Amino acid sequence: MEHSEFQIGLEFWCGKRRWRCTDVGTRTVVAIRVHPVEMTTVQAGGTKEHETPTYEQADAMGWFDGPRLEWPRWFSTKTISKSARLRGRTYEPGSEPDR
Repeated sequence: MEHSEFQIGLEFWCGKRRWRCTDVGTRTVVAIRVHPVEMTTVQAGGTKEHETPTYEQADAMGWFDGPRLEWPRWFSTKTISKSARLRGRTYEPGSEPDR
């Protein structure tokens, strides 16, 4: 497909999987995979069990939670603005400095 053929919401096939266009930029196209996922479990005897999870099963496994947000250790909960730094004061995020 040509870049000009993409539009938001368009579904297309690439690499034997179905994708949905979520954004079209000047030079890039962003898409999410919408093709059903098949999970394969290999049992102790070597037999394979195939399963396509439902939305509810995938949600229970945390597939839609996204990455867990962890702040770096060096991150402080206090914000120091340039003017406050010059005056030697610190402020909590969201509070207004004295004017």
